[in-house]
Amino acid sequence: MSVPGTRAETRISGRKVRLVCVAIPGLVLEIVSADGVLTGAVEVDGQRRTASFAFLPDVVVGEYVVLHSGYAVARLDETDALVTLDLINGRVGE
Repeated sequence: MSVPGTRAETRISGRKVRLVCVAIPGLVLEIVSADGVLTGAVEVDGQRRTASFAFLPDVVVGEYVVLHSGYAVARLDETDALVTLDLINGRVGE
């Protein structure tokens, strides 16, 4: 059960909405290749996280990706990434 006032529960257009996030958009900041394994840094809502780019070997710095359990699993354009982050953070309609 979510706690009122946290990011797990919010109101959109007056309706209570519970948010379940299994993947979140992030901006690729850095890519490192070590022994054929691509990893790097992704900024997720202002926080720097380590990510594996095993599923997106041709990703480039500056792209938005969908991050799930430490893996970049898909690309996302900037508009969709920012809208999704606003939805997750309850900033819709502000």
